[in-house]
Amino acid sequence: MFFLFRRIPVEEERMLRTENEDLRNHISDLEDEKSSLMGHGNRRAKIKAHLKLKEQINDLQDTNSNLSKSRAKLKLRLKEMEGKYCKENEDPQTT
Repeated sequence: MFFLFRRIPVEEERMLRTENEDLRNHISDLEDEKSSLMGHGNRRAKIKAHLKLKEQINDLQDTNSNLSKSRAKLKLRLKEMEGKYCKENEDPQTT
């Protein structure tokens, strides 16, 4: 048993090759999308997510540092205010 293949015209072959390439690109895009939806199946998505997390961590560390400095300043100011208040309310007879 043998098959007879018909000769495809050049224009039709070119069109089919283009369509085939477009479909392959579409499949690749869908695979990338699937990977990203499934928890970063590809390396680029993992790296991108990792860099984003590092940036968020750095931002949180900066915020924490700023808040710690503000807290220290407020504690110092509170001690100063308490000292002034205590001096103002001291009983002159006890001194």
